[in-house]
This record gives sequence, C-alpha cells and structure tokens, in this order.
Amino acid sequence: MDHDCSDTWGHLRTLPAEQRLVSLGDCTHGGVLRHWASAGNSEERSRVAFNPYTPADAVRQLAADPSAHVRMQVCFNPNAEPDVLAALLLDPSPEVQDAIRCAFDTEIGHVLRRGSRTAIYKGDDLD
Repeated sequence: MDHDCSDTWGHLRTLPAEQRLVSLGDCTHGGVLRHWASAGNSEERSRVAFNPYTPADAVRQLAADPSAHVRMQVCFNPNAEPDVLAALLLDPSPEVQDAIRCAFDTEIGHVLRRGSRTAIYKGDDLD
C-alpha cells in the first residue's frame, strides 16, 4: 500500500458527488483507488477503472464489474494485464467489445493505453 490512505479516503467521502468523481479521476494513491474499486457506485468505479494509477489487482477486479460502462473503462487502463484484456475482447456487451477494439485500433486508444490523459484534438480550430 502506498501509505496510510485513511485520511484521503475519509476526505473523499465528504466531498459532493461531482467533486468526488474529479478527485477519483486525478487520484495517484493506489490504496485509495483500490478501496474505491469496490466501495464506490458504478460512476465512481468507472473513474477508478479509467485512472492510470489504479493498481493491476484493482483493475482486474473492475474488469468483472457488473456495469458494462466500468468494464469499458478498463480497456483503456495501462495496468490492465493481457489476460484481462483478452477476456474483455470476449465480453458479452457489444459496447465493451467496441471499447477494447478502440483501445488497440485507434490513435487515441493507444495514447490512453499508455496512460496519458491529455486530450488530443486534430480537427478544425474551435473559434
């Protein structure tokens, strides 16, 4: 475990839902993310599944989540191990199958699989 995360975990519990989601997406503490992988609601677990700092054991757990949206986010996590990704390729949800293909067949998917969470935009200016 990274350190005693009880203060951070307690603080997250007190935040309004939207702020908690942002914090879970930005969190770098494996122990906190591991906790929220099983304790949060599906939206919170989705943020944890997408977070590149989520430890591999928690990512594995999230790959079996009942929510297809959570499993979709695992496809883009750089800590998802090959056997986890292979299982997601056979997932019964078409959305999860699309996500796993996107993770490996698109430029943005490759960027996300490397752990980058910086947006890439190559279209026209947004003026």
